[in-house]
Amino acid sequence: MGPANVTGTRVIFFIRHGHYEFSEPEEYIALTDLGKKQMEAVGLGLSLLKYRWNRAFLHSSKLRTQQAAEIIAKHIPGLILKPSHLIWSCSYDNDSERRQEAFKEYIFRASPRQNRTSYELVMTHSSVIRYFVERSLQVTYGTIALPLIHGSITRIEIPPDGRVILREFGEYSHMPRELLSLSNAKWRAADNSMGAALFAPLPEPNSTAPVPIGG
Repeated sequence: MGPANVTGTRVIFFIRHGHYEFSEPEEYIALTDLGKKQMEAVGLGLSLLKYRWNRAFLHSSKLRTQQAAEIIAKHIPGLILKPSHLIWSCSYDNDSERRQEAFKEYIFRASPRQNRTSYELVMTHSSVIRYFVERSLQVTYGTIALPLIHGSITRIEIPPDGRVILREFGEYSHMPRELLSLSNAKWRAADNSMGAALFAPLPEPNSTAPVPIGG
């Protein structure tokens, strides 16, 4: 159980960056036009929620996540971009210390000074999102093998008692169907093998109005 003087809840929205085409050096890969359109959809969806967002918008300092955060910030006035190398994409073999440091730095209970629910945005990579969720739920690293759509939202809540509640994983109802993508161009085959059902055509919807995230 958490300390008796902690009363606030942290709600953290992890956002996967938009589509990109692989190149070297990897940290300077830019979003494609599709990726930029995806981030516009994310920004619009988040703006419809009308939350009182924390001003600090944490994002990976790689170019594509920087671009993604800048696009989203246009839709939510008052956000201040906060880059971090700790939440760069990570691999199982080479980045253990960094991902553990990132978890300790960013995933924790609210401070006693926080007396309301906070709503926080984090722009990062699918590997980081999976690691944060798995460690928060205390399951083995690599347990979650579900794909994360570009621009999808994963939401966790950390109430005063310190439990972690996974509210959404890879949610993408805010994304128009024609903008859906799963992998970068180098691994395009994954879109066909892992997401065949996901990308199957649907009948034309009755309305083209944007859908709020989590709605």
